[in-house]
Amino acid sequence: MPTKSDSNKRSLKQSLPEIINRLINAAMVAAVYVLVTSNLVQIALIVFLLSKWRIFSTRQIRAIPNNILKNSCDLIFGLSLISLMNYYHQLGGEYVVVGLAGLFFIWQVILKPLSSQWAVATQSLMCLVLGFTAIWIDFDDTSIGFIAIIISGIVGYVSAFHSLRQFDETTDNSVLLSMTWTMIVVEYAWLSWLWNIHYGPIVLGIRVPQIALVLGLLGYFLYSLILVREEKNERARQIFIQQSLFVSTLMVFILFFTEWSATL
Repeated sequence: MPTKSDSNKRSLKQSLPEIINRLINAAMVAAVYVLVTSNLVQIALIVFLLSKWRIFSTRQIRAIPNNILKNSCDLIFGLSLISLMNYYHQLGGEYVVVGLAGLFFIWQVILKPLSSQWAVATQSLMCLVLGFTAIWIDFDDTSIGFIAIIISGIVGYVSAFHSLRQFDETTDNSVLLSMTWTMIVVEYAWLSWLWNIHYGPIVLGIRVPQIALVLGLLGYFLYSLILVREEKNERARQIFIQQSLFVSTLMVFILFFTEWSATL
């Protein structure tokens, strides 16, 4: 008959690999911060990619593309955050770099291992906002605009697929719905190619592209619509109405107070 100590040992053996993995991720974040602040961002990117060795640790080669898709949200978030850390380091915003490193730590050690509904939704939203911010924060060369648009489409698809696959109602149509969302993202990315508008406090030097704010709010709104369809109760509908008013107000505020330029 198994004793309590035996069950505790089995529980420890099961959790030990996860603890080790979190320690490795924490060390990776520290190494990335040191490398970025030492102007070795290329090595920081290599260290980050090497930390994702589990994607390729499979005997079936055909399973690798599926592993990449499942981990693409984490890959996009990490690459975007390292890019932003390097961007603000070059501008001398070391406090911002420290804050981004802290956000990276929270993602790798706390948020990424979670699989609850709210955690997955938060991961998708953060991937979307950070991805668009990294793409468009310093974009000013219209000759390569199509590259930024294509990468934005990839970020949009990954963020949508990551959140849609958790619902029974959208599992079968997750690819189609993700492609539909990608089309919306690509169209707005094309507008951002023409009007790349940023917001942010001048004192801190933080800037957020309009595309990250608008599509982040729109994605949140569409996700809340799926939740309403899943729950199908009066309380969910009331929350949805409140969120609709909140998101609409923010959208109007963002678009109305934007200084649009007639120059393309």
